[in-house]
Amino acid sequence: MKRLPVLACVLAAASLAVACSPAGTSLSAPSGLRVASPQILQGDYGKRWMTISGVGRGVPYPANVLARNGIVYTVAGWGKSHSYEGFATIDMHGKVRHAPRQPKCAYSGSTLGAYDMYAYDIALNHEGNAIFTNPDVTFPGSQEEFGWTFVSPSSGKSACYLAAVSGGNLTVLATGPEDTIWGAGATSPYLWRFSPDGTATNFPLPAGVSAFESLVEGPDHVMWAQPFNTQTVMRISPGNGKVLSTYDVPCAVPVNALAVASGLVWGYANGCIYSISSSGVASSYTASGVIAQDSPHAIAAGPDGNPWFVALRKSREEIGTVDGSTGKSKFFTLPSGAGSGLSLATGPDRNVWVMDGNDDLYVYIPSPLSVDPRSVTFPQVRAVARLTVTQRGTTKWRASSADTSIARIGATSIPSVFKVTATGSGTTTLTIEDTVGNSVVVPVTVE
Repeated sequence: MKRLPVLACVLAAASLAVACSPAGTSLSAPSGLRVASPQILQGDYGKRWMTISGVGRGVPYPANVLARNGIVYTVAGWGKSHSYEGFATIDMHGKVRHAPRQPKCAYSGSTLGAYDMYAYDIALNHEGNAIFTNPDVTFPGSQEEFGWTFVSPSSGKSACYLAAVSGGNLTVLATGPEDTIWGAGATSPYLWRFSPDGTATNFPLPAGVSAFESLVEGPDHVMWAQPFNTQTVMRISPGNGKVLSTYDVPCAVPVNALAVASGLVWGYANGCIYSISSSGVASSYTASGVIAQDSPHAIAAGPDGNPWFVALRKSREEIGTVDGSTGKSKFFTLPSGAGSGLSLATGPDRNVWVMDGNDDLYVYIPSPLSVDPRSVTFPQVRAVARLTVTQRGTTKWRASSADTSIARIGATSIPSVFKVTATGSGTTTLTIEDTVGNSVVVPVTVE
């Protein structure tokens, strides 16, 4: 945890607005969120990268990035003068929206008024809610209780709840079975389960465990947990929080990141990657050249079903993947200027979204879409041109014109070739997109 085909973008010189997007599908924006204007840069780094900068907006350590229902989510601030925590959501047009305010909760009888609620990580239950907390709600006699609230990126917070213990900060969150969210952290003496009815159940940590570094719902629909500074992984009952089984990690160093991919639980640290099946069969793989790093070891299921991870390799910030069937690993260097990778997720566009420590998102495009030519100039009305589309593993695309009075585009008998006809003088754009929304925008001029 802690921490598009090639896009043919046209940047407006005055406003740096973009005339393209990481995906072209039409998605409604979550209500109640304020539209921000981060700088979106052309994804032409090796023809595989796109950058969305300034997403964190003042938060020095953005939390986990995740994808759900056509949206990418992270926890972020709202600028230098309002560096409190809220949601940042990015739709597949590249639009970033920030929640307008930090959630607050007031508790009758407490010694303070309203408490700011915080999120150091993000996980969504099946209803689309996350957890914001404050472990220091204080009552007369210095009695401290654990305050929390569900928060929806679209509609804000739910009711404010209390648990009658001092809970500590939850820096690790995970989606659990039956619409629950689970939480743990280095300062929390408990493992937490949050239910939609407002119940927060706290389970004592297992004997010998000081904290959990990572949580994930396994393919067997129980919770898997990585104890702090150990070489073991535990299966935890989602009903009573008890340890069902403990497995040794086949790596020489402690591992503090877990993910599910291809029906297995995966984790890694430095140059060692491992998988464990629900029955406890473990396998390990070597990621050549990956060196020790202070930043977290984030790992997630990739668009190909294999595990993808962030890595520091040969002094370069990279992401990597390992093929579970062959054991071979591949690496891709982040663009120049990228900070330490904190987390990654597969987006709705089937690309890999990477959050770094500088509040920036980097989108890696495994199967770039190419359109030839990249721009079209017609000498006269009624002239005709053809656009040829190539994309590995894809044979279907759709095309549209921003202004059909200037240029029309239509399919031909060859799926990868589109016919463009000049219908009037002026300038416009054509959009070619694949079935998951990755798109290329082609400028057109009719003289």
